[in-house]
Amino acid sequence: MQSRTVVGLDVGRSAIKVVSYANGVRFSIMYPTLAVPAVALTDPATAERAKAETEIVDGKSYFTGDTARLQGNLTTTIGLNDDWTDTPEYLALVKSAFTRLDKAGVPDLDSAFVVIGTPSKLYGTRQERLVEQTKRVLPKDVEIKALPQPMGAYCDYVLDKSGLPIKDKLIATGGRIKSYGVIEGGHFSTDFLLMKEGQYIERGADSCSGMSTAAEQLRRLLAKRNLTASLVECEEAFRTKTLFQFGEEIPIGNEVLEAQSHVVQEIIAKGNSLFADDARSLNGILIAGGSAEAIHAITSQTWKHSISMVNPRWSVADGFARYALGQLVRATVTASQSVAANG
Repeated sequence: MQSRTVVGLDVGRSAIKVVSYANGVRFSIMYPTLAVPAVALTDPATAERAKAETEIVDGKSYFTGDTARLQGNLTTTIGLNDDWTDTPEYLALVKSAFTRLDKAGVPDLDSAFVVIGTPSKLYGTRQERLVEQTKRVLPKDVEIKALPQPMGAYCDYVLDKSGLPIKDKLIATGGRIKSYGVIEGGHFSTDFLLMKEGQYIERGADSCSGMSTAAEQLRRLLAKRNLTASLVECEEAFRTKTLFQFGEEIPIGNEVLEAQSHVVQEIIAKGNSLFADDARSLNGILIAGGSAEAIHAITSQTWKHSISMVNPRWSVADGFARYALGQLVRATVTASQSVAANG
């Protein structure tokens, strides 16, 4: 039985997705990746609501999530660079994840096992720094592990809700471990992973543009229709296929498709270069992330064994949490074996 709280933390550039398991119960939280310096709010009711989304980092207060969106008048999301995890805004958003989990009733967060992710191309150079930075705003007894972002989607697919391997997804006929490619379409970057017979393959780990590039393109396309939209509104439109203007919901599905197609073609080209020699021997290519629908529509034409994850936007956070659960199970089994051997 699970004896330790685990947290899967997908700090995406458009939304933070958090999945936690505590005593067998799953908790999930999502909020916008927005943070701004806090200001004094004069309306008592508004100020009270903002408290739950306000964090202090290095002595300075920050609004996070929806409060930042409403009070900060932001026109674009933050974190659209490789070094954003060194910023106080990143720390405020991570700290807010634990505040929100605590408010949701998740127990034992002070000693939780937390798994976070990095873009594939930065995993080798940034993982240690990411862990160090994240530790600054979490309880001192929290254990943190960093993985490449698409590893979360892989774990979500091959592990069950207890963190144990799903045999028919992991083991092929004859006992061989199955092989998968992963494409995780995020806002800042699209990340690739290649797992051959359970082994992480370095040459299959890389990143290319994410949907933030498509948001810029969408804004230009909308301008041709005399429609004005911020980048935040464009990012939301990728999910809704509509734009709210002067009290009216305007359908913009065609413009969304055209804007996304440029980025999807780049993703396909990168996937071809990384998976070309291996695609035939893979058991599947897993498509995850917020832009999974747009990516899968194209990849499925070239790679018939493309698999769109059931909950693609949650796949990384869910997979990180399942990985953490599996590590706890493995540690428990190892400890039991050690006791038995020395008994």
